[in-house]
Amino acid sequence: MEEAPEWVVTHADGRMSTRHQVMRDFESGGNRLLEGKINDVEVRVFENCVVVTGRTYARGEYKGRAYEVRLRFTDSFVRRSGEWQAVASHACRIPEG
Repeated sequence: MEEAPEWVVTHADGRMSTRHQVMRDFESGGNRLLEGKINDVEVRVFENCVVVTGRTYARGEYKGRAYEVRLRFTDSFVRRSGEWQAVASHACRIPEG
């Protein structure tokens, strides 16, 4: 699975980023993921689309600032030419405690 060229992500703070922006941040070192875990994953298949929900723990640095987050996410995929491609992702913070 990979991100479609038109993939967008809505971050927990409400910002939106394109695939190009996200990849540029990782490739330039602007976003450095130091630790990541995914669990509580559920997959729902609907003909040529899939919705995946789950939880993420991530620790890293974004533009020199440390972060540590726990998120719930939803990823939407479509099947194109026999391949699954992510077209949209959304995350929200899980409150501490």
